[in-house]
Amino acid sequence: MSTPSGPPTFEGFVGAYSGALGRLCFQLTGSPDAALDLAQDVLERVYAKWPKVARADHPYAYVRRMAVNTHLNNTRRRLTTVASDPATLDRPVEDRPPAD
Repeated sequence: MSTPSGPPTFEGFVGAYSGALGRLCFQLTGSPDAALDLAQDVLERVYAKWPKVARADHPYAYVRRMAVNTHLNNTRRRLTTVASDPATLDRPVEDRPPAD
C-alpha cells in the first residue's frame, strides 16, 4: 500500500480496503446495490482528497468517517425531499377512527 518513498497510493489503498469499505457500506444501507453506490461515491471523494487522506494517521478511519457522513447526508436529503414534496402536502388527510 505504501510507496517506498512516502505515503500510500490511492490504488494501493483501494486494493487493501475496498472489501472492508464495501462491508461497512452494506451495514449502513442494508442493500447490496445501495452499498455499491455509497462505496463508489465515497471513493470518488477520497480520490479528490487523496493527498489529505494519505497524510492522516489512519487513512481507513478517515474514509470510514467519510462513508458514514455521506450516508447520513444522503439519508437527510432523501427525507427532506419526501417531507417537502408539494404533491404530498396538498393531499387531504383521511380521518380514521383510532385503532383498538
